[in-house]
Amino acid sequence: MAYLIDPAFRAGVIAFILFLLPGGAFAQDFFTDADQFFRTLVRNDRVDYRSISEQPADLNLLIDRIALTEVDDGWADSEIKAFLINAYNLLVIKGVVDNYPLKSPLDVKGFFDDKQHTVAGKRVSLNQLEKDWLLSEFEDPRLHFALVCGAVSCPPLIPEAYTPATLDEHLTRQTARAINDPEFTRIDSDQRVVRLSEIFNWYEDDFTGSGQTVVDFINKYRTTPIPDEFTIEYYNYDWSLNALGANLPDRVEKDNLQSYTPSTLLQEREIEFKLFNNLYSQNSYFDDDGDEIDEGKRSSYLSSIFSLLYGLHQEINIGVDLYLKSVRIDESNSSPFAALGFGGGIATRTDIALVAAKVKTPLFRYFSSNPVLRDITLQGTFVLPVGSDLEGTNDPGEPFLEYDDAQVWLQLLYDAELSESFLVYTELGGFFRFDQTGTVFNTPVKVFLNYYLSSSSTFYIPFEVNPTWGGADAASTWKDYYVQTGLGAKYLLLPNFEIEALYTVFPLGRIKGAGATYNLGFRILR
Repeated sequence: MAYLIDPAFRAGVIAFILFLLPGGAFAQDFFTDADQFFRTLVRNDRVDYRSISEQPADLNLLIDRIALTEVDDGWADSEIKAFLINAYNLLVIKGVVDNYPLKSPLDVKGFFDDKQHTVAGKRVSLNQLEKDWLLSEFEDPRLHFALVCGAVSCPPLIPEAYTPATLDEHLTRQTARAINDPEFTRIDSDQRVVRLSEIFNWYEDDFTGSGQTVVDFINKYRTTPIPDEFTIEYYNYDWSLNALGANLPDRVEKDNLQSYTPSTLLQEREIEFKLFNNLYSQNSYFDDDGDEIDEGKRSSYLSSIFSLLYGLHQEINIGVDLYLKSVRIDESNSSPFAALGFGGGIATRTDIALVAAKVKTPLFRYFSSNPVLRDITLQGTFVLPVGSDLEGTNDPGEPFLEYDDAQVWLQLLYDAELSESFLVYTELGGFFRFDQTGTVFNTPVKVFLNYYLSSSSTFYIPFEVNPTWGGADAASTWKDYYVQTGLGAKYLLLPNFEIEALYTVFPLGRIKGAGATYNLGFRILR
């Protein structure tokens, strides 16, 4: 069915039909047509967004009817509830189609909170429709398994409309289907752990009425009940679009930490904790001509970075970093790992050196419809020194540990999938240090080629060029730079716990060290 007439005229025609027909007859037509729509365009629990976007007339007609339907006192609760469930699911599809192609409904600013829709003559957001019109009004926790938010981790969208006559049966069936699905309710009998959807965490009060626990509610629908002594954990909510596989607009995020590159934002209320240990050691350096010179000693610098990042909003992450630093000056032939002893050598020093506050946001998503620009993330970090005389200027016996100056770091982060197994991550930075001699800044350009060996193993090759600009001798621009490359690996010990190892070298540079780095990191996502 194709419609080429003006939408306003079409809405007027529908309003006229609504005036002529009894409310019940018009509502029944809505349920019939919605059922035909879902049966045609929902397959294998996924939505054929591409076909809908190419021929949106049937969807648009249903959206018009949702807007113009009059719900009055003559409607039974089952009719109202069924109408609003279908309205919610259709409006989610409409919101995706209006912005298609996209990787997630969260790619659309205000998709659930800000964008207004007309339902039964009233303006309402999707969250208001879900929480105020349905959950609060009917107090039926089974609704959580019928309302589909357009994401992979949502309960599946059934290929039929919810109708008043079969509503109770459908709600019970869908609740039992989700709760018994091993991908939705993940039982680890060996660890005595049940991993649940975040739905049970976000809406806990809806499942714990009359003194029951979340597990009590779940066990009402489980064929094999969960023992009370099992520990409850919540797995990460996958907001990737629930599109039919053949027409996914881009890569679907993996359901583990592999999907979290630095350009990826945490979802709302997600927390990432990261400990990254970097040991840099050199016994030679590059001079002004780029020649490598033996330094006659070994300088080793250990940085332990404690990072905490929080998903304040689906498009804003905030975090804090703490830098513990140690330096050891030693004989040229000494081991780089002697620095891990925090003592000995010719000179050593350890201090809590820096504290940093940071924010991440997809800045260009607010200003551009270009798919590449919309996927670029901006990270801004403000760094303050907290140790005393970190540069050692007041005591010649104290080795340099860190700069005593405030710094601002700005980074543009972007990644793109090259194939199912390869992903490239890029970073363009501007690091500003406010030195007494003037503003000094670096503009590092980084490229990381990632190879996914398996669902738990990643190998990557980093490449970085980092020039320094400004300072006391502005004419020295580009005489101060380094090139860094190496090989790294990440392994998922658990879906939310990752370990990382990285080795890098500095093959080129001017007025920079010619050493190597040894890195070990840990990351947890909750």
